Amino acid sequence: MTSTLSIPASATRVIVDECPLFRRGIAAVLAEMGVTVFAETDRGGNALRSLQTGSAGLLVVGSQLDVSTLATVRRAKAMDDPVAVVALLAQAGDEDIRSLRDLGTEALVTRYVEVGELRVALRHVMSGERFVATAPLAVLVGSGGAFDTRTNHSLTRRETEIIRCLAAGYSNNQIVDALVVSLPTVKTHLSHIYDKLGVRNRRDAVGRAMQIGLLA
Repeated sequence: MTSTLSIPASATRVIVDECPLFRRGIAAVLAEMGVTVFAETDRGGNALRSLQTGSAGLLVVGSQLDVSTLATVRRAKAMDDPVAVVALLAQAGDEDIRSLRDLGTEALVTRYVEVGELRVALRHVMSGERFVATAPLAVLVGSGGAFDTRTNHSLTRRETEIIRCLAAGYSNNQIVDALVVSLPTVKTHLSHIYDKLGVRNRRDAVGRAMQIGLLA
């Protein structure tokens, strides 16, 4: 999906998140791509003031989605100089994700995204394109409305670990390596996860987990 906004080399890049280590991690990924971060902050207001000092900018919002985050994105999008927004979501329902989409957010990814997928999302945005990761996409294409709200969501500790691996984009074999379990065991856990969450596949499982706060 193409956007009308591309990010010039001189743009102001700002990261806002409540966690300093998280901000540093995003900055490190951008640095590896040859992109310099202008400012890091845990306050939306500070981020907006930093963006106002330059031309077209990039705002990476990594804080947990709440009213203030939506307000920050809304104000960034209302600036005279255009700002591209990358939102890293920890927990968000249908309405929140659709609100970010409607505000013109260029990239929606989960807070548990792997470095490789974050690079892909940033490259898309820097090139003037939009990017939506698997979990937010599950909501935007309408699968969220098809979930059975009466489903039992009581995942075991191991099932929760596996759903976090899914959110990070792990394949079954990568889950085997990460959790030191067998492939048949992973497949059995996935079957139980799908049944408890009332979904049919890993994409919908991550989307549902985001909706009900399992990834927070």
